[in-house]
Amino acid sequence: MAAPKGIDWIKAREFYLSDASVSYADVAKEFGVSKVSVENRGKKDDWVKLRQSLGEKAFDNFQKKLLKTKEAAQDRHLQQFQNLQALINKSIQAIAQQAQPDALELRRLSGALKDSVMGERVVLGLPTNVGSITDPEGNDAFKGFAEAFAAAEKVVNNGDSSTTT
Repeated sequence: MAAPKGIDWIKAREFYLSDASVSYADVAKEFGVSKVSVENRGKKDDWVKLRQSLGEKAFDNFQKKLLKTKEAAQDRHLQQFQNLQALINKSIQAIAQQAQPDALELRRLSGALKDSVMGERVVLGLPTNVGSITDPEGNDAFKGFAEAFAAAEKVVNNGDSSTTT
C-alpha cells in the first residue's frame, strides 16, 4: 500500500516528538491517516529512538544547568559566610580593644562565628562535627582550641573562672 499523499511527515514527526505521551495513534488521528501508516513511517525513520535520544539530551542539558545553578549558589553562599566571618572578626577585635571587654557579647559573637564556620564547612563539603577530626595518632585535633578558648574567657573575666559556663 502506498503512503498517503499530502501528509507532512516532518510535522507529523515533530508532533510525535513534542510530547512523550503522544502515541502513533495520536499522530494518525491528528493528521488523518491510518495508525499503520504512522507506524511504518515511524519505524522507517526510527522515531522511537529519536525521541529517546532527544529525551536524553534534554535531561543532560537539564543536569548541566542544574549543576551550574548549584555551583553559583554554593559560590554565593561561601562568599556570604566568609563576609560574615570577616564582620564577626572585626567586631571581636573591636571588643578586645576595650578596657573592659563584654564577655556576653564575645560569647554571642563566638556563637555566630561558629555558625558561620559551620555553614562554610557545609558549602565546602567538609565535616561539621569538629570533634570528629583527629590527628594522625587519633587524638582530638581541636582539644587545644577548647583549652585556648577557656583561657581567653578566663582573661576576659579578669581571672574569675566562676563566671564561665
